[in-house]
Amino acid sequence: MKKLPLTIKRTALTLIALSTTVLCQAEEPAKHPEKPFLWKVEGKQLIKPSYLFGTIHLGDPSVATLHPSAKVAFDQADNVYTEVNLSIKSQMKIIPFIMRNDGKTLDESIGKDLANKLNAELQIINPQLNSAPFQGFKTWMAAIIPGQLPGQLKGLKSLDQQLWENAIAAGKTTAGLENPEAQLKAFNTLNEKEQISFLSESLKYTAKNRAEGLNEIDEIKAAYITGETANINKVINAAILEMKQSDHKELGEKIWQQIITDRDVIISKAIIKALNTAPQKTSFFAVGTAHFCTDTSILFHLKNAGYTITRIEK
Repeated sequence: MKKLPLTIKRTALTLIALSTTVLCQAEEPAKHPEKPFLWKVEGKQLIKPSYLFGTIHLGDPSVATLHPSAKVAFDQADNVYTEVNLSIKSQMKIIPFIMRNDGKTLDESIGKDLANKLNAELQIINPQLNSAPFQGFKTWMAAIIPGQLPGQLKGLKSLDQQLWENAIAAGKTTAGLENPEAQLKAFNTLNEKEQISFLSESLKYTAKNRAEGLNEIDEIKAAYITGETANINKVINAAILEMKQSDHKELGEKIWQQIITDRDVIISKAIIKALNTAPQKTSFFAVGTAHFCTDTSILFHLKNAGYTITRIEK
C-alpha cells in the first residue's frame, strides 16, 4: 500500500470530525419538528422507562432543535447512547476503514470518465474543489463525499454530535451502540466493481435531482420536521430504492440489507443489552430515524423481545 500523503490524512480527519454536519441558511429561524420521533420503552425488568429517539444526521436548527417532549426525555436520561462513540478519539479510529489499501489512487480505480464526473460535481459545490485531496479514499467514500461537503463547509454540528456533547456537559454517561467497523461494514464488504457502480449511481442520482430542481437535503429536513415515519422513510431511502430499480438492483438490495436491515438487528441487541445492564436507570438511545421506519425496525425487534413501546407525539 502506498504511503498516504499528510494532506490526505488531514483531510480524512476533517471529514470524520465533520461527517454529520449539513448546510444551513444563517437567516433561517430555529424551530423544532412538529412532533418528535420519540418512543418510550417500558416493561420486562425495567424499573424506569427509557427512550428511543430518531435522529437526523444534520445540523440545521430547524431539525437539530429538540421538540419539547424529546428534550424532557433527554434531560431525564442518566445514560445517552448514539450509533457510535462520537468522541474525537473514537472517530479517528474510523480512518483505516475509509482509506484505500489496494495500492491505487481513486482516479486510477474509477477511470477518467467517472473521475471527471466526480470533479464536475465537486466544482458545482465550490469552483475551487476537486478530488485531489480524496485520492487515498476508498471508492464508496468518494460516493458519499459530495453529499457531505456543503454542510462540512458550514461547519455546523449534527444533532447526534450535539446530543453527545450536551450529555457529557450534563454529566450523563455516554456510549456508542456500534463500533466503527460494524457501522461501515455495509460499504467495506462491497468489491471495487460494486463501489464504482455505487459512485456512478450516486452521481447520477444527484444530477437527476438537480435537473428536476430538487434538493435532497431540503427534502430530508422537510420530511423530518413533519414527524411522520412514512415521510422520512420515503425521502431518506429514495436513492437506494432508485438503485434497486436500476441495472444495479442487486447492489441496491445488498446495500439496503446491510445499512438498514442488518444494522437494525445489531443495534437492537445493543439496546437490549444496555437496558438489561441498567434497568434502574433511564437511557436515551439516539439512532438514525431510518432505523425506526421499516417493518423490521428497531421497534419491531424490541417488541419481539417483550418490551412495551409507546410513541410520544406531543
